[in-house]
Parts: sequence; C-alpha cells; structure tokens
Amino acid sequence: MKIKIAISIFILSLSNSTKAQNLVVNPSFEQHTNCPTAESQINYCISWTNGDALGTVDYYSANGCTGNFSPPVLKPVSYLTWYQQPLSGESFAAFIPYYGQGANPLGVEYPQGKFSSPLAASQLYYVEFYINAASQQEYCIHDIAALITDTSGFVNTSNVQNYHPQILPAPNVIYQDTIKWMRIKGYYTAQGGENYITIGNYTPYGYELKDSVSSPYKVAYYFIDSVGVYPVTQWNSWNAGPDKYINYGDSAEIGNPCSDYSIFDWITSTNGITYLSDSTMPQIWSKPPVTTTYYVTKTQGTNVFQDTVTVHVAGGAGIKQLSGSNMDISIYPNPANHKVYIGVKEISEIKLYDLLGNEILSTKENEIDVSSIVNGVYFIQISAKGNNYTQKFIVQH
Repeated sequence: MKIKIAISIFILSLSNSTKAQNLVVNPSFEQHTNCPTAESQINYCISWTNGDALGTVDYYSANGCTGNFSPPVLKPVSYLTWYQQPLSGESFAAFIPYYGQGANPLGVEYPQGKFSSPLAASQLYYVEFYINAASQQEYCIHDIAALITDTSGFVNTSNVQNYHPQILPAPNVIYQDTIKWMRIKGYYTAQGGENYITIGNYTPYGYELKDSVSSPYKVAYYFIDSVGVYPVTQWNSWNAGPDKYINYGDSAEIGNPCSDYSIFDWITSTNGITYLSDSTMPQIWSKPPVTTTYYVTKTQGTNVFQDTVTVHVAGGAGIKQLSGSNMDISIYPNPANHKVYIGVKEISEIKLYDLLGNEILSTKENEIDVSSIVNGVYFIQISAKGNNYTQKFIVQH
C-alpha cells in the first residue's frame, strides 16, 4: 500500500525540466591563471581565495597541469601520497577545517568562492558542495558548513561562534569516506545582495564532533569539489514508483528521477541498515536480504512529500519457505507458454506480478492460464497454511 502525503506542494512549472544556472563562478575549480606547484596556491584558481587572513587553502589541478599537485596522484609533501579522482572535471581544492594542536589554530582554513550575480531577496536557493577525507590524516570531523555573505570579509578563527552558517552538515555524521565524495546540502532564502560562499568549520575549538586515528599528520584535511548555488524555480510533485520483487541476492532500482533541487532521505521502518547505494538520491539501488519497506522524504524548502516502496525478497534466510513447513511445492513448466501448474494443497491465494511489481492476476486455483500474457519474467506468490512462497518464472510463447 502506498502512502503519499503532500504538504504545501506548489506545482509552478511542471514542464520546465532544465536545471537552473549555478551561480558559483568556477564551481569545480577548473579555470586557473597558473598551474599549482606548491601548497597554499588557491589564488591561482579563478574566483576562489582564502576566507581567512592567515589561510593557506590548497589547489590541485590536472587541467593542462602535471606534477605533484595534479590529480589523481597527489604528493604535496614528501611524507604524504594521496590518490583521489575529482568528482567532476580535472581539479579540486583542499582545506584544513580542524587543527589538533591547540586552540585558535593558525592552520584552520576556509575556501571562499564568488557568485556570478548577487542573490535575489526572498528567493529560495539550493546549495550543495562535495567533500572527501584525505587518507593518512589523524582526524575526521562533522563540523563542515557554508556561510553565505554579501561581503568577502575574512573569518575570525578566534571567534567562529559569532558566525551563523546557513548550510549545515547532516546531523551526527562524521565525514570519514576517503573514496566516495560526500555531499553537504541545504536551502537558503536570500536576504538580497549576497555575493560569496565561505566553507569551513564554524564550531569553537574543542567542541567539534570528531573521530581520530594515530597519524603524524595531526589535522583534518578535506578535498572539496562541485560547489553549487541554484535558484529554486521549479516545484514538482513526485512519487517513489512501484514496489519491486527480487530474488535473494538480487538488487532493484527504486525511486524516480527528479531534477527540481529537492533533498531526499530514505530510511527503513527500523531506521537501521538500508542496503541502499545512496540514501540521499531520488533514484537508487536497493539490495536488502529480506523484504523491506523504504520510507522516503522529499524536501524542497518548506515543501515536503513522503512515499513508500517495498522491496519483496524471495528466498534467503528472511523468507519462510513452504518446503520448510513439511510441504512440497512445484511450479511447472518453467518457462511456460500456455498454463502454469502449482503443485501444493490448501492454497489460500496465488498472485502473479510483473518485474515492476504490478499485480497481473489473483486466483485460488492450482493452475494459471498465461497464454494471453506477454513474454517476460514474472513472480508468482503463493499463500498456503499461513506461509508465503515467491518464485520467479518465465513466460515464453
């Protein structure tokens, strides 16, 4: 059963599927005046600079550049070797949001970018940026946020509590992945005239949420790529699509595409392991070991939409088989071209589903006429004596 709850859904432009323009100049750090050859050369990257007076944000580029500062292999100092592919293009920047050797550290850094035009008053904007934790560092932290301002003034690292970043990290998440790029995202309603975005740690020293391992490199160091600020001009309704049916060990794609700058959050009823490829995207792959219902929330500013998808899993430890209840069952022939016979007694119900989870028919008989069903793969679900059994079979005329 689908549960759809639409709260304040405004459908302003269903026909407009083109993404709005990214207002961040040089969002993927591709354009530069010089190739980076040493640390602290973010000023070589067009439209990017240090957001604090003593900052030394690093720049890496393979866009016409070679050497120790050209991805994917990075050797900024003699005792470090990192490997990281850019999320997009051939370049990215890097900064230190936490320095583990005392309060008011000189090493904390803030990359600062510029907008192509000032933000419009009362306009809603979707903001995102991607980070990746460098390996061989001692710390990974939670406290990475974005501050949007009208001026390019430096962040005072001695009084970061006086700043109020508008784009905050996900609750209680420590950003530890050294392979995949991690997205931080949110919405901002502009006051009007804002021109800059400054990314970094705005939590007072000693109050950060962090994790650590033993390393001679006693900082948190993150690569950053694909910074985006987009005006939200399209408001679409959306649904998560049909339930899916898979065999144990298989996977299914759930959800539907969406291009209206919404934020997605997929969870299960237990809020435990989701077995999803990415719980923050509209269309994702699911590989649960047992039948699982997913709850998805789509947020766009103050507009919220909720839906559910159930992935039915046949076989495996999570399914109670009829054969395990002293009952023999057979489904034949398989493939079938005319009729399918179910060899089991005391059937309560038989249902036939296609690969999209659509119910084709329901019966209490031991045979199913498939002569008028198109060729393809189907699932047959049998209920008998309080047990359920699901099996995939093929119709082939």
